[in-house]
Amino acid sequence: MLRPMLRVGLFEPVRKSLDYIFSLQDAGCPPEGRVTSTEGSIGTTGPKWMNTTGAALALASDYYIYSNDAEFLDQYLPKILKASQWIVGEIRATRKLNPDGTRPLYYGLMPFGWATDGDIGYVVSMTDGFTFWGLEKTVNLLEQIEHKDAPKFRKELEQYRADIAVAVKGLAQPNGFIEREIMTDDDDMVITKKFANVGGSAKLGYTGAIKLDSEIFRKFIKYYEENRAVGYFMGNMDREIAYIGTAEYSWQHIYLSLGEWKKAFAATQVNFKYGMTHDTYQVQERFSRRNPAFTPWQPNGSGDGRMLDMMLNSLYFESDKGITLLAAVPFSWLQANKTIELKNLYTKTGRVTLEIKAITPKTCEVILTSLMEILCQV
Repeated sequence: MLRPMLRVGLFEPVRKSLDYIFSLQDAGCPPEGRVTSTEGSIGTTGPKWMNTTGAALALASDYYIYSNDAEFLDQYLPKILKASQWIVGEIRATRKLNPDGTRPLYYGLMPFGWATDGDIGYVVSMTDGFTFWGLEKTVNLLEQIEHKDAPKFRKELEQYRADIAVAVKGLAQPNGFIEREIMTDDDDMVITKKFANVGGSAKLGYTGAIKLDSEIFRKFIKYYEENRAVGYFMGNMDREIAYIGTAEYSWQHIYLSLGEWKKAFAATQVNFKYGMTHDTYQVQERFSRRNPAFTPWQPNGSGDGRMLDMMLNSLYFESDKGITLLAAVPFSWLQANKTIELKNLYTKTGRVTLEIKAITPKTCEVILTSLMEILCQV
């Protein structure tokens, strides 16, 4: 829920949330796994997932980028650096060869640990995907503020990226599918098959741990669309139940980044139509395609946040390549509404106001107002 709040300028509640999140650094509730140390890690009072430190770093970095809150950076930069160093220490610690001299797939990755509500082990998609995500955002922040440690952390990040790439190559199947976990003989390893899609290797693309336009990920997309997705229900748990919202959110980002506008629209609409009630707008985590009495509706803050972020992405999507406008909005909607407006949206380069007016059935006028230079496409 906190991420889209940054984009609409609600900085105060996000700052308060970050105050709480960072109060859990070295607070006796660290991530659970075979770590060499917990010093600097950021835990939770709930499930002790291994990726919580990376997730906290991602939010903290984005908060500063969107808010330019200098006081926050002065107060929290030492904590951010300490958390980043914990990640670096843990991925360094797994860079050990097997007794026979071969390289294990988990070489240079985060340690064996609690990955999701139902997974314990080397779950690359969730643990390393979001750990990489947070570390990369932190490195970008350090480079932006010209911090003296930026080159050191950039070197560590690129080595982590390379080690993930080696692991992914080993996890890729001949048919194109990429397994999300590294199987070992550990007795305490737990892998929940129902989470195979919702917590699968699409997360590596969403978090930037794999390049979306790489050959290995293109093959994964093709296999996934043909064998795992049901229409654009992307988080299927079995033949009937779909874990709704989480997977569609990741796939919207993937499709928008690759310029697959129609697919991005389809994934978005699946979440909008089947992921919440249309009268009270309550969000659910699961949907049955067969049983109309299967209605686990619930207030769901994370689901609400994904809905809002998908709405904003449909209108204004930021990526490394620039800005894409109306990427998941059919032109017929503009024709029907005549005008689409988005006012005072906070972006990574400042606030913008967007106004789009229909002129003819095939043309429109776009007015984008910003104090910053922006590279965009419509």
